[in-house]
Amino acid sequence: MKQYKLKDEHNSTRMVIQDHKLGTITFDAEITNESEYPFFYENGFSQLFVLIETKPISYKGIVNKKKK
Repeated sequence: MKQYKLKDEHNSTRMVIQDHKLGTITFDAEITNESEYPFFYENGFSQLFVLIETKPISYKGIVNKKKK
């Protein structure tokens, strides 16, 4: 599972980027648009993000402990 996080130097400031395809893109610490981070990462803004690999949580089910 991949998790995208803005780098610390971009996380505390408001940053406006002008892109010729996407227009004006605003990254703001006050407005979190984390659901769109993978889109920006894959479209050429990878320098703004840190990619964190996490392992998915596995479900072990319900464990019944029987008393003897």
